[in-house]
This record gives sequence, structure tokens and C-alpha cells, in this order.
Amino acid sequence: MNHRRQVLLVEDNEGNEGEVKRWLRNEYQVEVARSLAEAKTRLLNSHYHVLIVDINLDEDHERNKDGYRLMEWAVAEPSLEGMPFIVITAYDRGDLAIQGFNGKLPIAGWVMKLPSYRGMLLATVSSTFKDLVRINYELTYDADSEERLLPMAGHIEWPEGAEKPNTPMLVDEIKDLIGKSFRDASRVYLQELTKGLSGAAVIKVKAKWDSDYGPACVLKISRRDKVQTEFHNYEKYVARHLPPNTAVNAQVVYAGHLGAIQYNFAEDANKPLSEFDAFFEREPAERITLALRSLFLDTCRYWYATPQPEYCNLVELYLEALNLDKEKLTSRIRRFLPELEPAAPRLSLPDEPADVLNPLFWLGSNFNHCTVKAYHSISHGDLTGRNVFVNEQGHCWLIDFFRTYRSHMLRDFVILETDIKYRLLPELFQKAGRPEAYSWDEYRALEQALGSGELGHVSTLSPEVGKAAAALLTTRALADELMVQHHRDGDNIRRQVLISRLITHLNVTRLRHVATRHKLWALATAGHICEELEQLPPPR
Repeated sequence: MNHRRQVLLVEDNEGNEGEVKRWLRNEYQVEVARSLAEAKTRLLNSHYHVLIVDINLDEDHERNKDGYRLMEWAVAEPSLEGMPFIVITAYDRGDLAIQGFNGKLPIAGWVMKLPSYRGMLLATVSSTFKDLVRINYELTYDADSEERLLPMAGHIEWPEGAEKPNTPMLVDEIKDLIGKSFRDASRVYLQELTKGLSGAAVIKVKAKWDSDYGPACVLKISRRDKVQTEFHNYEKYVARHLPPNTAVNAQVVYAGHLGAIQYNFAEDANKPLSEFDAFFEREPAERITLALRSLFLDTCRYWYATPQPEYCNLVELYLEALNLDKEKLTSRIRRFLPELEPAAPRLSLPDEPADVLNPLFWLGSNFNHCTVKAYHSISHGDLTGRNVFVNEQGHCWLIDFFRTYRSHMLRDFVILETDIKYRLLPELFQKAGRPEAYSWDEYRALEQALGSGELGHVSTLSPEVGKAAAALLTTRALADELMVQHHRDGDNIRRQVLISRLITHLNVTRLRHVATRHKLWALATAGHICEELEQLPPPR
């Protein structure tokens, strides 16, 4: 793999520039900027590991200190965080002319332009790469897995309205992240996992350390700020709150605009692990229900062990947790249902034999009546099949803690429910080559099974829908058990269950990976949930 040590030399003197480039060219890829403005442009549009800079970038002005201004600017630029600076200058480090900034910047080396400074410069650059950059540039990628880096860069999403860095720059940063994560390995094999919903690239990595490959780990690569948040949540809510045999060890590195968080799995991780997505596809219903029980009763048991009661508006809580509001919901629903009127009490939907309550109207009319006493515990916040790993025995591990914090106790249960109903189940039909077989009748049969609480009450379920129904009934039963442990008021329990399902079903209507017809089904279910809520007495 061609992973070069990249240096930006900022030097206005052509003679000095040519000399330094000649000294470094055998081991380093050196590009040159001759002014403060050019250096800023290069640093923002290309990827470098070390900045070598002269203090005076205008020989016609003896007091020019543009090199200092460049370093000061670079320190404040988030994408350049941690970049080492090497100063080459005629100034002595104790010169009065530079005492105003000497010691205030992360300067890795100070090389004076003396007649014999070549050796000092080479030694300083070499030690800077070894001690500060700390990247494995000699890493070999097995089975052409280096080719996965380009699509990985495409999977990393930037906020709406923000300019995403160019792809070659991101690919270079991804190489650095892998080189930092596996500094002592000789080879790596990358397997891209299912593209996540959070705008990140996720890969399974097997690294060869000595004579053989070690256990697989998961590497999640995303924007620097998102990785910082996720690692903070991991340390606060996860590291000390998962049982030893289900814990993950997380390590984090950064490069430019990006960060990578590496998840290593405890105990049985030397045995094959599957994403829950794959486990759900290949295993029978009995094995899936056992894995779900292990997930909530074993993996997450410490999270639910000591919940705390709080009075809160559940609608407001879930809207905030899902980054939703009424205007956003209205806009997204109108993309597939242009005739939507939020102020209309009822909705007419395709396939529904009768109008249903309009969920947006219900929320507007009942928002102030949704404050309840509810128990809060640590919750994962994005508990989908892509963030759960399962071994052959059905034991579960978690990754991706970007949205992890204390929240409503049912949050993970209802998020997983919508993931199964509107993503995993349709994918079963898709992979079987008959996506249209997941029909409205099948969906209604699923809803009837869930409403009755028993599979035996519905005889028309296909094997795919039957498997999903078994998983969903297990998830709901586990949620009910948890609620009953802490609440005595049955109406309060039912209100919390219904409101949490209502908002997560409405959230489905704005998800890009969900087909339009399935969004209509979710909207219809949300309307029926509102009708159930109407039957409850006002909260006490």
C-alpha cells in the first residue's frame, strides 16, 4: 500500500525550499507553500502529517512573522488538531523577536538555519514522525481490502448545509486512522459491515500481530466531533455499566476531520460474531428470542438495575431524543402524503378502510397531557440490529454509543421494535427475491398478532412475518416485565408504552431507508395508537 509520510513545507526562499525538498524526498512526500495564504489553502484541502514552517515568509520585510501567524491559525483549526510543527528559521529560540509566542505553540522541533542544519532537520523530522505522528505506514492490506477505503469515505456524512471535505483527503485520513489503530500489526483484513444509519463507516478488522491474526474488532469511522461524543458517552455510561462477559473495550484515535473508535469484544469474542441483522436473517424464531432475552436481561441488566423516577413530558422527551419536531414531521410526511393537513382531526390513508386519528393533530391537542411519572435509566439510544453483535450461543455485545445517556426506560425497546418492523422484516423479503410479498395484509396480520399478544391467534402469517412477530412479542414482554417492576398504575404504564411507540412510529416516516408504502403503514399504526390513547383516563 502506498501510504506516504506527507509534509507541508512553508518556505518563501526558493533556494532553501529546493534544498529541504532534496533532503527529505527519499522518505517523505513534500509539498510546498510560499505564503501564509497558500499554506492555509493547502492545509484545508489536502492532508499532511507534519508542518515545517519558516517564521519569516517575506524576505523583503525583516520583521515578518507570518510563520507564527500560520501556526496560531492552525492551532485554532479543528481539522488540524494535533498536527506537529517544526520551525526552521534564522531566529534563535531565545531571540527577543519571538519570545512573544515561543513556548505557547505545540512546536515539536526548532531547527536553526546554520550551515550544517541538514542533519538536525532530518533527525527532528524522523523523531517527530516516530514519537508524535505514530502511524504504521508499512501496514499491508490483505485481499485488496484497501479498495474499501473509497466507499467508506462516501459513507461518512456531513451536516446538512456544511461542506464535506474532498474524497481523496478523507481517504488519506482513513488510512491514518487505520495506521494509528493498528500501529504494531503487520497486516489487516477489512470487511465492510452494513452501512449504518448514523452517517458513519463501520468495518470489521482482523489484524495480524505476530505469526497469526487476532480476534476481529469493529472500527467505526465518523466525523471527529461525533467520535468525541461517542467516546465520552462510552466512558460515562458504558465502560463501568456492562457485565464483564458482555463488555466492550473502546479505544479512540483522530486524524484531520475524522475519528475512529475501535470496539474489542470481551470473553467469547474469539468465537465468530455476527451482526444481529445477519443473525435475524439466518436463525429461527426460537434462537432470536433467546438472543433478545440475553440482550436485555444480561447485556443491559446493569442499565435497568437502578432506574430513577422523574416527572417528564414523554412526547417532548422522545421528540428531543429523536431530533424531531412537529414542523419536521409535517415536512417529511408531506413528501409521500402531500394532502396532509396537520390541523385536520382525521386522516384518510391508502389501504385503510376507514379514517384514522391524525397523529399530528392528536399531539397538538394533547401535548400538555403527556406529562407522567416515568422511570429513567441508561439507554443505548440507537438500538438497531446494526449495533448489536451476537455469538453462536446468542450472547450479545453492543457498539455505537453516540446517543447513549439516561432516558426513558422503554426507549431502546421501542426503537428496536420499529427497526424490526420497518427494516429487518422488509429485508427478509428483499433478500428472498420477493419484496412485494410483504403486503398490507401481511402487515395487518402482524399488527393483529402483536395486539392479541399471541402468535396462535393469527393463522395467515408468512414464515418471515411469523419470525418478526415472535421477536416483537418477546421484546414487548420484556418491556412489560420491566415496567411492572417499578409501576403500580396500569393506566400510567399503558400511557407510557403507547406514547413511546407513537413517537418512534412517527419517526419512521422520515427515515430515508424506509419504503414509502411502509411509511404509510407506520403512519396508520400511529393513528391507531392515538385512538388507544384516547380511551385512557387523563393522567393523575
